[in-house]
Amino acid sequence: MTAVKTHTDTSGTTGHHVDGWAVPDPAMIYPAECHFRIVVAADFCADDRLRQVLEACEITLPLAHGNASSGGKYRSLQVTVRVKDRAELVRLDRDLRAVEGVRMVL
Repeated sequence: MTAVKTHTDTSGTTGHHVDGWAVPDPAMIYPAECHFRIVVAADFCADDRLRQVLEACEITLPLAHGNASSGGKYRSLQVTVRVKDRAELVRLDRDLRAVEGVRMVL
């Protein structure tokens, strides 16, 4: 059974303890920097479409080429953005996955 206890620390920040581990209040996690690794086919040529999706974001490390798979079928692209809340994170993940040719978003 998981034991959850709510607490307020000396700074007035509310959080939870789950089985003895401190878990911050979700409202305190954001804004946050999120690193995305986008896996695409080796011949993927829609980098401009990805850039369009990312235009609405605060980019802290721009879209860059990552590694290629050992078999040469896939490659990765990487980007780091600052998101203001969970809704923005979910929207960005959804929009990146919707780009034709994107195989996976990590």
